[in-house]
Amino acid sequence: MKKLFIILVILFGSVVVLAEKVADLTELEKPHAIECDGENFYIMDEATVHVYSMKDYKHVRRFGSRGDGPYQLVPGSEVPIQLSLLSNNIQLCSMYKMVTYSKIGKPIDEKVFHRRFLELTPIKKNFAAVELDVDPADRRVHIYSVQFIQSGFEDRKKLIQFEIPPIGVKGRNGFGIPVFTHINVANDNLYVFSQQHDNEIFVYNADGKEIKRIKVNLPRLKVTDSVKKGIFDYLIKSKLFKIYGLEERSLDKTVFFYEYLPSFRMFKMKGGIIYLQTYEQKGDNFRFVLMDLNGKILKTLYLPVEVYDLLQMGTHTTYCFDKNTYYYLVDNDEAETWELHKVKF
Repeated sequence: MKKLFIILVILFGSVVVLAEKVADLTELEKPHAIECDGENFYIMDEATVHVYSMKDYKHVRRFGSRGDGPYQLVPGSEVPIQLSLLSNNIQLCSMYKMVTYSKIGKPIDEKVFHRRFLELTPIKKNFAAVELDVDPADRRVHIYSVQFIQSGFEDRKKLIQFEIPPIGVKGRNGFGIPVFTHINVANDNLYVFSQQHDNEIFVYNADGKEIKRIKVNLPRLKVTDSVKKGIFDYLIKSKLFKIYGLEERSLDKTVFFYEYLPSFRMFKMKGGIIYLQTYEQKGDNFRFVLMDLNGKILKTLYLPVEVYDLLQMGTHTTYCFDKNTYYYLVDNDEAETWELHKVKF
């Protein structure tokens, strides 16, 4: 396969690295998440998992399907199927159902729950979840609660709650850029990050007890006119533009902003490293900050992100990390196929 090399200047010191196209993934249609375990890539495409070898990038297998039957899932309109890659299994979650597969695609278990979880992730034999509600007295106030759930889903323990203050003008039509709460699990501990309380990450053990907080101390991005223009350009291309009946000429009157964007947008964890994606951009590249589990900054990178959803709920991304390599999906519009690219750093 002919490889395409693109020079990218990644700023940590003065190191120059290369972004390299490594494969055409012709089996994919609308992928929204990718994870890897050192042996294979696992790519979530609607309700199907595609497995590719990390050695030669060949398609290995696929499993999972859309539907209401056994071991089937239905993606939500706002929250797609969430993919959790465990040591031995793979767990897929819609907002109302969780399905567990072996890594070779054998169905193992499924659980149906009657709650609207934005995120749900296993921690040992139990689960942690993020649930969204609104304040009945002022429905502009969003309430994110992080819950610790027993394996049977009968008992729930609220670990922490974040109330997001109103951003819009009461009685005026429009919406604000949302402020999210995200969770991740590493080494049998739960890591919680709220964009409203973005100067630290809360850490809980597998029993739901807070054990420490990791200081973040990253600068927030001021919402300037140029930042607003970038967000407006994104909204015009998004499906929400039609859903909400927005008009391009009136976006500045219907979209509300805080003074600053949070210090980072998303975080992933792997191998004792926290990968923080910030809102700061240079061209098409976003600033990533890599830190250890004590909050020490290890590296700062500017990396390409092909699919960036400003309004997405959940921690799914079209990129993943494996040691000193960053992998990401690219939608080639001309060839009408998805590609896998990598950056070594």
